[in-house]
Amino acid sequence: MTSDQETRVLAMLSAFEAGKKISELDTASGSVSDMRIEVLDTDGESKVMNLSGYHRRKRRLWTLLE
Repeated sequence: MTSDQETRVLAMLSAFEAGKKISELDTASGSVSDMRIEVLDTDGESKVMNLSGYHRRKRRLWTLLE
């Protein structure tokens, strides 16, 4: 392993060890319009979506199902 590879592996290990469980995260305090969530797109890739856009789509779906 090269010195550069070792540095990169150590950086990844450090990030992994510093990770938190969802239950350990701080509570969000911003405006819903400023918040983003991770979603899986139809192609299976992770994408980002504004939380307010998700909320509108969810409300629309529940209205259609009633």
